Amino acid sequence: FEDEKENVNISGDRGFDMKVKQPALNDQKLLKEAYQAMASGQMEGAAALYKKIIYEDPENTQALFGLASAYYQSGQKAQAKSTYARLLTLDRENWPALNNFLVLAAEESPEHALEEFKRLMQINPEFAPIPAQIGMIYLKQNNYQDAALYLRKAVMLAPDHINYRYNLAVTYDKIGMTKQAARLYQQIIEAANK
Repeated sequence: FEDEKENVNISGDRGFDMKVKQPALNDQKLLKEAYQAMASGQMEGAAALYKKIIYEDPENTQALFGLASAYYQSGQKAQAKSTYARLLTLDRENWPALNNFLVLAAEESPEHALEEFKRLMQINPEFAPIPAQIGMIYLKQNNYQDAALYLRKAVMLAPDHINYRYNLAVTYDKIGMTKQAARLYQQIIEAANK
């Protein structure tokens, strides 16, 4: 037995009918199953479940985010990017989706992605993933000074984020700031041992 969406007609005594769209009761169940499939590495199964939800509810932002993530994890980057773009048309304030979309865009066009990330940083200067991504683009371009600048900003905004500290330590190593790099590596080791 599956719960499905259905339209219920309610007749009004004033000469009009109203249709009420009832949400599918199994959306949450399917979202949970899809998430579990992704967690266990079954990307095709997860994608199929997310697609089923989206077929029934094309504006389900959780399912769109999950589908885009499943596409990305399975190496289908073009599909991931277009799904994130679709999600962002429904929810412009979805910062994780926007971050992931721009990461994919950075792989295609780093210069364009840098412009977009810097614009977004002006809009939301306290969102640590933005300067972290800018730093990573600069790091990949071997522009270590700018990479360090933005990665430091990310670490200041999210001091407990180990990956930001690690990337900054690597950058410091590249520019010969070995004492600062060693201090960060030590902090990372201490955090891992807690």
